[in-house]
Amino acid sequence: MGSKKNVAPLLKHDHCISSIGWVMFMCLIFANCLINSVFIEHKSISLIDSITFPLQKWGIWLILTPFVLHMLQSRRKFALSSRLFYCVLSISTLSLSLTFSVALEVSQSDISIVHSLFFIWPKHAAALLIVILLWHLKQVLFHKPNTSINALQHNHTSSKVNTLMIEVDGLTHTLAYQDILFVQAAGNYMEVVTQERTYLTRATLKQLHNLLPKDDFVQCHRSYLVNLDYIEQLKNHPAGHASAYLIDSQVIPISKSQRSTIRTLIASR
Repeated sequence: MGSKKNVAPLLKHDHCISSIGWVMFMCLIFANCLINSVFIEHKSISLIDSITFPLQKWGIWLILTPFVLHMLQSRRKFALSSRLFYCVLSISTLSLSLTFSVALEVSQSDISIVHSLFFIWPKHAAALLIVILLWHLKQVLFHKPNTSINALQHNHTSSKVNTLMIEVDGLTHTLAYQDILFVQAAGNYMEVVTQERTYLTRATLKQLHNLLPKDDFVQCHRSYLVNLDYIEQLKNHPAGHASAYLIDSQVIPISKSQRSTIRTLIASR
């Protein structure tokens, strides 16, 4: 429950910022419509048309952007590879946006569905790409990484044997081993996930594995270490791999080679 309480304010903040961004973008389109009517086409100003035009074109993203942000924030709960996750997210989001936009445009003009779809989809694909890139940029800029693995190793040798010390923004956090759910590789960094929050540190999976007790933490996937105490259920998949369901609705992948090993270790505890 702790992680959900921490994620909710972050999502509300992201949703607020995204809504403000889209409103500002549509205000620019509104201003452009007015300028075009007055100075270029020399027509009388139609405030209703100028307001409804950007809403018809981009209003759906006021609803879809919070959905996309929520999915990105909750991506670890899905037992999908990163590539498959983004593929599913893109298809579902673009399907909704294009269905709404094309249906609205076709209902208001004589343009065909195919013709409308041909001109609309690149704009909406670009909008989705920008939302995803901005979200990732925010993670890089405002979720600063912790200290290097050298500092972790130094803290580890001087701390109690059942704790891991991580420095975040100049503050040292002592994590009890039993509070760590799992560790996930994130590019050149590692995410140490607890029920309360996620800590980001520059390290390798092998380096962190050496700092954690081998009896409790097992590498279940090339990108994951899992605390066996928190696995509530294992679900096998036809392809041979599996998914581990942890407390707090966390789901992490289990590779084919480790599936039987993980099951045996859990049964022997």
